[in-house]
Parts: sequence; C-alpha cells; structure tokens
Amino acid sequence: TDQRVGEARRAYQEGRLADSERAFAALASGEGAQRVDGLYGLGLIRLDQDDLEAAAGYFRAVLITQAEHVDSWLQLGEIALRRGDLANAVSYLARALALEPHHAAARQRLAEVLTKEGRGADAEPQG
Repeated sequence: TDQRVGEARRAYQEGRLADSERAFAALASGEGAQRVDGLYGLGLIRLDQDDLEAAAGYFRAVLITQAEHVDSWLQLGEIALRRGDLANAVSYLARALALEPHHAAARQRLAEVLTKEGRGADAEPQG
C-alpha cells in the first residue's frame, strides 16, 4: 500500500497526471489512510486543472474520513482565496493552524489573507 501511494505521488510530481489520477483513484476506492491519500491526490490534480469545485469536493471528502487532515484544510483555504472568499479562507486556514500551529504554509497564507482584509496585525504570532 505504501508503495502504491509512493508511485501515485511520484507520477503526480513528474507531471504524469493521467497515471497519477488512475493510481489515486485506485487508492481512493480503498479504506482508511489509503482512501485519504487517494482523495487528497485527486483533489490536488483537480486544483492543478483549476477545477475548484471538484477539488473542494475531494478535500471535503478527505475531511469526512479524517477531520484533522491539515493539508486539506489548507487546500480549502487556497480554493476560497482563489474564489475571492476571504472570510472562508481565513476560517479554513485558521482551522489548519489550530490543528498544527507551526504549519509554515498555513501560517504564511493566513498572514497574506489577513493583510488583504486589512487585519495584518491579527497575523502577528502571539505569545
């Protein structure tokens, strides 16, 4: 199973989207962590293709199985940001940071969104 996940990720990283999509779809038909990896990978592919609605659906499906999947919250924040929905972007990114406070990408994106909203001071680290 780890080998199948690795192969799917490698195909994605190498830009072989058709191969990675087949591999992630096979994983998504499984259960548990395998299903999460498959759904997340399919979401990344759809995001790369600018199919925001489908990508969001995959990331939400990940969260149904594993609500603490930080990267899915981050990707939902990215999608909200691309749509110009700053309020939801803040909500999703804050959720990612609540789960993993030192997640650099989530912290950076949240700071950017808060600055766009004119709330840059809220992005300063507390404590």
